[in-house]
Order: sequence, then C-alpha cells, then structure tokens
Amino acid sequence: MKQRIAVCLFVLLLVCLAGCAPSQESAPAPVSQAPVSEPASSEPAPYEPDFAAPQEPYWILGECAWGDGRILLYEERYPEEYNRKYSSTSDFYALRWQIFDDTGARIGEGDSGWSNSFALHDLPVTDLSAGDGLLEFWAEMPAEYSGSPLRRHFTLVVSDERLSILGDRAEDRRYQIEDWYPLTEEDGYRLETCSDYNWATNRSENRLLLTAPDGSERQTAFVCDDRDFWVELDRMMHPGQVTFEGEEPQHSALQIEMDFARDTVALSIPKLTVTVDFSTGETAFERHYTEAMLQTVMAESPDGRYTVYTAGEFSRFEAAGGSDYVVAGPDGAIRFLYAGSDLDQLAFLGSDRILANTFGSLICYDPAGEAEPQPFPFDYGEAKTTRGEAAPKYLTIGLAADSVNRRVLIAYRLNTFGDFGLEVDGEMLYEFPVHLAVYDFAGEKLADFDTGMTVAPFSLYTAVSVQIVPDGAGGAVLTSGIWKGNETARSVSVSYPI
Repeated sequence: MKQRIAVCLFVLLLVCLAGCAPSQESAPAPVSQAPVSEPASSEPAPYEPDFAAPQEPYWILGECAWGDGRILLYEERYPEEYNRKYSSTSDFYALRWQIFDDTGARIGEGDSGWSNSFALHDLPVTDLSAGDGLLEFWAEMPAEYSGSPLRRHFTLVVSDERLSILGDRAEDRRYQIEDWYPLTEEDGYRLETCSDYNWATNRSENRLLLTAPDGSERQTAFVCDDRDFWVELDRMMHPGQVTFEGEEPQHSALQIEMDFARDTVALSIPKLTVTVDFSTGETAFERHYTEAMLQTVMAESPDGRYTVYTAGEFSRFEAAGGSDYVVAGPDGAIRFLYAGSDLDQLAFLGSDRILANTFGSLICYDPAGEAEPQPFPFDYGEAKTTRGEAAPKYLTIGLAADSVNRRVLIAYRLNTFGDFGLEVDGEMLYEFPVHLAVYDFAGEKLADFDTGMTVAPFSLYTAVSVQIVPDGAGGAVLTSGIWKGNETARSVSVSYPI
C-alpha cells in the first residue's frame, strides 16, 4: 500500500513538471564578435560590420543615420608591410565607412583615402553627422600634432555625386579637412579661424567661425590683403612658436573685439582694423597709421604740402621686399595708397596727383588715397608666355616727373616673363634695350625712343630697375642697377622734348 502511494505521488510530480515546461525548445541568440560603437539613437537597427582584414586592429569612431539606415565610421590600421614601406617606426591608419539599411543588412562601404600616422581613435571625435552625400565630424587635435591645439573638421565624400567639391583631388581621395584655430572666448562665445584652399573653386579662403553658448554656429568668409595683419594672425594661431632654435617667441599684437549686438568681430593690429559682419558677410577696413610708423621718403609734392612714405617695410630672402605706401598731408592725416614692392617708384604730377609705377601698371592717386578710375595711358602691349598665357609685352622699369616742364618720363623694356633670357627674332637675348616714353601730365604722348642703354632683366633674384633724374631743362640721366657679373652701374644721358 505504501509503495502504491509513493508511485502515485511520483507520477503526479512528473505531470506537474511537464505542465510548467515550454511547448518548444528555444536556442540562444547568436552573439556577434564584431565590435560596434555605442548607438547614436535609442533603438538603432542591428548590424554586423564586415572587415576586409579583421586581423588588423580597428576602432569604431561613431555611427549615425544615413537615409533609412545607418552609416558606421571606423579607423583601421594598415598592414605591417604597408607601414614599414613608408616608415620604420610609425603605423598608418585608414579612415573608412560601412552603410546598413533599416534591416541591418550591409549595403555599401567606402575608403576616404586618408592615410595618417596620427591616430584619431585616441582623440575626442564629436558631431558626427551625415547628409547630402557627405559624412562630417570634428576631431580635437593636440598641440603636438601641429605645434598648436586646433579643431580639425573632416568632410568625407560618400556619394559620387558630391566628388566635385574635391576638384582635381577626387582622383585619389574622398576627403577634405579644415583646421580651425582658436582665437578667443568671451561670455561663452568661441571664435575660431581657418585658412584653407577650396579645391572646387581653386582659390584660398579665410573664414571665421563663431560658436554661441547654445552650440549654434555662424560662419563667414573674409578677405584681407595686408601682410602685417596675416603675420599677427598667424602668431595668434600659433602662440609661442619660434622660427629658429633659440629664438624668443613672438607674441601677437592682434586685438579682438566681439560685438554680439551688431553681430560683428573686429580684429585690430596697430595700423589696421578689420571688421567682419556675420549677418551680411561683409568685411570693412579702417587704417590708422601714426607718424612713428613712417619710414622712407619716396616723393614730395612741388608745393611741399604732401609727402609719400613707406610704412611697414619688410624684406624677403632671395626676393624683392615690400611695404605700404602712404601719403602724409598738411592736416596731419596719414592716408594709405597701396601695398607694393620695394622696387616700385612714385612721383608727383603737380601737387595733387601721385603716379605709382609697379613694373606692370601705372596708377594715379589723389592725396586722399583714392585711385583714378583709369590707369596712366602707357601702352604695355600684349604677348603670350611660353605657356600660352596672356601677359604685357613690356615692363615699365623706371619713372620720373619733370615738374618744371610738366613731363612724365617712363623707361621700359621687353617682358621676359620671369626668365633671364628671351628669344627675339630668332636670337636669344640676355640684355634688352631700354626705351624712354615721354608724356605730358595730361597723358599725351610726346616722344618714344631707344636710350642706347641695355639691361639684364634680373640681378640674382630681383628685377633690374632704372633710376631717372631729370635736370629740368629737357635732359635726364638714366642709371641702371648692379646685377650679377657686372660690378658697376650703367648710366646714359638723354634729351627729350619740352
């Protein structure tokens, strides 16, 4: 009896256990071994990246929406044989992507062509976004990368339709980078600058980026052709940087003032203020020279009221230097004419016009610094360079004004287009005749003749000019500079109609 009761209890236990079991067996879900980034949205579709060389280390930098699917950005180390081909010690990294549809299936991949020994996976990578065929993100670059801390903006061209933004470089790469240097921060606003080459338009661009406390950004291009401004801006972009070992770091004289009410930024150096308007994209300039900035006297008006000076003179190694040309008047104001080469020549035509010779142009200015709408009527002619480009046939290498007889004297020669020699009528020439053109102050041509002087086009690395000294009686002495192989200057006396 006891045995029957035990058997019944055992059978009842089995029935209860069977009722609690599932109707079908469930297999465990497979676990992907491929590394994935943290999801950028709350519930992204599952995907499994597929790497061509999974044995090489790779790092997922991030992922974001791409249409209805996702795009994943990753960095992969090149194989050892590639790295040792280009460096004995450094490793190089590729920047690539893979695209997945909304079901998680991989539908595309790409390689940016980026190859760099500075790994991005060790840096803060932020603001990954995609749109209009492009993938963009920012990387915080430390000072040891370029000598100064900066933010690098990457644009990867995913869609072939957008390759045009890369210009000719699209043949071997699908990326472009912009290096943004910090300038200043104020009240939570951050100002950065970038100087880059636009390959789509084939021109350099300078831009400012203003980031507000809420993260919104305003960006605008600006232009400035003042050399001193760029010297000081570069010093601010690279604080403490030295050119030569042992040199003291040069600190920037650039001052920055942000006006949030007017949406402007003013960047000032002692002689110039550049104001950039973010709302209109316009750039305004205000020059403020002082008497202490005046250097070499270039010309004086016959009545003594105006004097042309250089300001901000600078030299170059194996090339002509330059300066600003300014005019000081009786009211104490100093007005800017133009920035030019230290080979330029200036002369007063009377007391209210200043003629400037820049070898390739003759421009008249008034004492207020305004250029006349039409150049002085010297005929430079037309020619083609050896590359078939249009260029002036002649260069004006000397200028003087005879204020007594109101005559303009212009020395000129054939243009060699930067070469030391030029083939003329089947003969290779290395020295060229100097001609003198004579005009009255109104621009009427009175004479044009060969002076009998010849000059080489260059002395080492700068062009040879001619100095003209009129005697006020219809005569002048022309003197050329010294060039390699000739230790003495050449001179010739000429007469011209008065």
